[in-house]
Amino acid sequence: MVHLLGVSVASIIGLNVLSTLGLLTTQSKPTRTILCAALFGLTGVFQYAFTTWYQNRMHRGLAASILWAYLLSAAELLLLSEVDLKHAPNPKGNALSSENIKWAFFLSWNFRRIGTKWEVRNVPSFGSTFDSKPPSRWEFLRKRLLIVVIASLFLDGMTAGPPPDMEMFSEQKQYLNFSRLGQLDTEEAITRVILTMTIALNAALPILITYYATSIVLVVTGLSMPVDLPPLYGAILECYSVRRFWGNLWHQWLRRGLTAIATSINTSLAIPRTSNLYRVTMLLSVFFISGCIHHLSDLAIGIPQSEATGFYFFMMQPLAIIFEDAFEGIYFQYIRKGKGVEQNLRSWEYAVCYVWVVLYFTALAPIWFWPLVRHTDPVLDSFLLVRIVPRVIGFMQ
Repeated sequence: MVHLLGVSVASIIGLNVLSTLGLLTTQSKPTRTILCAALFGLTGVFQYAFTTWYQNRMHRGLAASILWAYLLSAAELLLLSEVDLKHAPNPKGNALSSENIKWAFFLSWNFRRIGTKWEVRNVPSFGSTFDSKPPSRWEFLRKRLLIVVIASLFLDGMTAGPPPDMEMFSEQKQYLNFSRLGQLDTEEAITRVILTMTIALNAALPILITYYATSIVLVVTGLSMPVDLPPLYGAILECYSVRRFWGNLWHQWLRRGLTAIATSINTSLAIPRTSNLYRVTMLLSVFFISGCIHHLSDLAIGIPQSEATGFYFFMMQPLAIIFEDAFEGIYFQYIRKGKGVEQNLRSWEYAVCYVWVVLYFTALAPIWFWPLVRHTDPVLDSFLLVRIVPRVIGFMQ
């Protein structure tokens, strides 16, 4: 176990050293390609070593996801955006000065490229208006700490109850095809909606807690400023389509790398940017790569290859978005006769859109979520290192 722990730590160190050196010391495309291949190998070694010796499956899945996201970020910087020493804060001085090393190190971890010219779209603002100013250092720490505590208690409470009925999470019930629709009663439909939302929160909250806890450490140590660490998730009220769920609500950690690779693919295929084929190819490329990353995360958790269905779930997302785009075009051209969904929708139209999103994810999310439930234990694989709610419940009893 000690040997594998050392391999895991060495892999993480190697990833950071190679990506930092690549950004600061070379502009050669072949050299950077070799570096990216080495980064890929180190990420694979980390996943194998870490998942072999570490027992907590939720930690394994989250760690693997973050490291694959890091690989995507570093590869995008090295090969696609071609970021190098000239972009560093001290390009004419010593390439390996502490200032340049800090810049390169944090840039690779800055998945959303906050504060740079490569910043992704739809990053949530700190306040209710887009131009709202970042909070003071003390206000930032106070709010982030409060959110971490509340989110941790909420996550702890969700897993403190009695174990779920595993019959509901059978492989047969995770698929909601046409033959299953006839067997679906009201009780199962309501249960499916509640369970889907609950498990989605169980997936979102660990990411939020990890990011916010890290942001607290970075601001306390002075390594980052509050402005460098905006909120992670967007507003839930903006999530009235599948496209907006992934593009506005979700964390956007993979967006820069995914869209850069997809753009590169379209460019190499000489597909016109204004064509519908370009949009379809972008969607398919983005969710294909995302599906691969989440499939690797499923394997890190310990889901058998035959049951790891995250890839299929993500490959269904482009179909939903294409359907939405087509429906929007028809609806606003022939029925509503407006400029599109970006115009103010009527209240009932918003309601219909929200119902569509809930029904869509209720139908499809179990394809990905149910195997996760079957192969994890809510107690042994709890994301939280210290659990409070079960102790309080036990004391009260």
